[in-house]
Amino acid sequence: MQKGYREARHFAGGIIHHPAESTKHYSIIRHSHGLVFYQGTTTSVAISIFADTALPPNRTIWLTPKKWTSTSKNRATFRQQTGAWLNVTPDIAVKADQINPSDERAWQRDIIEFEKRTRRGPRSGHRLRETDVLRIPPDAGDGYFQLVLCVGEQEETLCISPVFRILSVSTNMGAISGANWATLPLEIGAIALSMRAQAAVGAAIMPAKLAVKGKAKGKAGKFMPQTQNAAKAKMAGKLAYGATGASQKVDEQLTAFNSNYKEERGGTFTPVWKIEDADHESGPKHPYPIRFAARCEIGSSNSADQYAIPLTKLVNVPEVVTYKLSGHYFGWCATPPARIERNGRIKKHHHWYQAVIIVSPIDVDDLDRITMSRANRKNVHLQILADVRDQPLNNADVKIEVLGCLRPWDPEIEREALEPSEDETAMINEMSDITLTQTILDEPAWGPGAGSEQKEDTDPKPKVHGMERLKQEYTEKRLAVQRKIDQVPLHKVGVRMPVDRMRDKSVVRNGFFIRR
Repeated sequence: MQKGYREARHFAGGIIHHPAESTKHYSIIRHSHGLVFYQGTTTSVAISIFADTALPPNRTIWLTPKKWTSTSKNRATFRQQTGAWLNVTPDIAVKADQINPSDERAWQRDIIEFEKRTRRGPRSGHRLRETDVLRIPPDAGDGYFQLVLCVGEQEETLCISPVFRILSVSTNMGAISGANWATLPLEIGAIALSMRAQAAVGAAIMPAKLAVKGKAKGKAGKFMPQTQNAAKAKMAGKLAYGATGASQKVDEQLTAFNSNYKEERGGTFTPVWKIEDADHESGPKHPYPIRFAARCEIGSSNSADQYAIPLTKLVNVPEVVTYKLSGHYFGWCATPPARIERNGRIKKHHHWYQAVIIVSPIDVDDLDRITMSRANRKNVHLQILADVRDQPLNNADVKIEVLGCLRPWDPEIEREALEPSEDETAMINEMSDITLTQTILDEPAWGPGAGSEQKEDTDPKPKVHGMERLKQEYTEKRLAVQRKIDQVPLHKVGVRMPVDRMRDKSVVRNGFFIRR
């Protein structure tokens, strides 16, 4: 599949050309290929912006589809549609030496070539101001797109980028809207090929379907009424089934099952940062507790010196946890179990400690090479409220139970806390988190295992029977299967999956830029 994509991109490279667009004061060149292969939440396009003055401080970049409409003169033209714009403004500044050297060399070749072509003429005063790597959200879909440089919330359009085509693997890979006269035959050919492929697949599996159907018919034939009124009896049965209302009840139950599954499925990737209310007697509420296992990595945190109680970095954290959490949380941490001998039997005993769990976006300054996937990673740190001798060892496995949120992650507040003049404020915030954590977790309803085992011992829940139990089992089994499917990286071969849109909710950064 990837080989076919490379060949198609090489062929289409001579058709989707024109890698630069200019206005009187601005120019945009596209470094990425004209055919952009879908790569899930890490799909990106690289551009460089030239201008005869400094870029506005509130500059924004928007992704918009290129549509094909007709004018009153009945001529085919292309017009920019402003109804489906997506804000893809990059939000982190990086250095040129953090970029992959091969990418930087390719960008510099494009920049030098553009400067040679514009030494004379109206664009001679345009100077390189910025290079942007912009993340394309999965919601954009396939088709032809452009990037629009604006001031603020589309207050003024400064320049529009060259066109590029986003391509994913699907049953219908053609896109007529936005194509030009050179690429239009290719798009029509892709649509025709898709239709032919679907017809070929249908013809190939038809004998198997007929064989299965004939076999089933043969086995069930002796039980079928062999009378001339069989069709009438069948129709009468359908009418009777519909008259009893059973079909409507079945439809309602199926709708309820699917609705419950979609709700649980959506909650798996929904960020959780609701702050607990003042009532601490009832214990944690949904979606807490959030339980996971990880491994400690001592001495790898660059932020340890900023805290009174040392931080322990956690690695091998499940992917779903980093999607859901972002901020400061409180809960419990269990170190490796101790082996205790009682009456000749060896039992394992977990010792639980109160802890503050900090989930934050990764600091891009710590990355020697930056990519879209690396820029959106998160750091998970553990602050164990215990003596030094009780701190976990390096590479030790720990169990975490997150019971609530202290405060969501705020980049502005965290950035201010790193200033030398704000050491006192950072210390106050840390002490407030620790005090609130100890106050809440000292309550009986907030002990280890709160919300599940401990609550069931004192107040067992009534057993669920009938359709409600069937609904829960259906949701659990379907989610278990779906989690395994989500682990398959189909986006690497350009396949769009529903999980990509869910993961997009928790993406922290839209991209990065280099000031030139």
